[in-house]
Amino acid sequence: MSKLDPSGEPDPTFEEPTGRDTLRFARGTEPLVRLNIDEPGPSLAAGDIMNVVAALKVPITDVMLETCLLEATHASSELHRVLARISASMQRLDRIASELGDVAAIMQDRLILCRRSNEMRSLLLEVVERAIPARDRARIFVEAPPAYLALVDAPRLERVIATLLKQALRASPGGSGIVVRLEALEDVARVSVIDAGRGISQMAADSMFDPSDDGISMYVCRRIVEAHGGRVGIENHPGAGTRVYFELPVGKVARLHALLVDDDHRQLDALAELLRRAGIAVTVADCGSVALASTHDARLDIAILDVEMPDVSATELVRQLRDRCPNIPVIVVSGHPADSARVIEVLDECHGRFVAKPIEIETLLHEITRCTAPAS
Repeated sequence: MSKLDPSGEPDPTFEEPTGRDTLRFARGTEPLVRLNIDEPGPSLAAGDIMNVVAALKVPITDVMLETCLLEATHASSELHRVLARISASMQRLDRIASELGDVAAIMQDRLILCRRSNEMRSLLLEVVERAIPARDRARIFVEAPPAYLALVDAPRLERVIATLLKQALRASPGGSGIVVRLEALEDVARVSVIDAGRGISQMAADSMFDPSDDGISMYVCRRIVEAHGGRVGIENHPGAGTRVYFELPVGKVARLHALLVDDDHRQLDALAELLRRAGIAVTVADCGSVALASTHDARLDIAILDVEMPDVSATELVRQLRDRCPNIPVIVVSGHPADSARVIEVLDECHGRFVAKPIEIETLLHEITRCTAPAS
């Protein structure tokens, strides 16, 4: 079909549009602007990305607050299920916005970490639970010491671990296992993600953590690890799988100093050993008077106290400790339930946290993390 000029003859200057960019218009209309889809669009500067992130964060925060308010003021179980789904979706959207912000910060060499004490095994398990689809979780095996604290920016480190896990899932044949291994070496903590795929070429291995046409997620992982003072690496075994890992220096992490008081010597020694393996310096005492005498000039970061003591009461011990260290956080442990009169009396005095006996070390480490984390 050709276009006719006003005299009714074919217009020799008219070219029939062909190809995938052909635009169709209703009869009697003309295009105002013709777009050349092969022409590259404008690139976004880091400042533009930060503006987009800031604009996204406001409605995300508003929706999350409204969701919490509705959940607190309505008792409908069906509504709570809907609100839980909305909350989960908004949290994912918030993480995406945060990732965009990190990309902009990396472009400007301004990535700032917010490090807090975290129990690493729990962090690995939480990443698997949150970031991996339910159908794939059974394929992932976490190998980690029972208690290991590290000073890290947890949300950003979770992003690194989730990215490595998703990469391993894509590279592995269906049904094959993936191992996430935490190793406490002499001066570093190493996290490895090991798959049983076919491996990759040496060229791909050498450039895995560089920006590429496929995206920059692995590059962002490298920059986050480097911001922690660590490094990334890869061991490639063609035909037998790949181990991708990162290492974080733990020698630079300030150790917490805990006072542990319990008149049960067997439990006292076992718990102290587990805390030391987690990198916490521990002063032990089997009664209140020994606790006060052994910590007279010590710098304490936290006190872990049994409710029942043979001499000085737990409430009196808390008072005297607070005279020396006014802001020391306290964790109360007991075989009595949390709502028993004895436990409530001590908690009212110290405004602390409660952990029930028998003590699970991961629960205790989680409470230590909450108590000793710097204020936001």
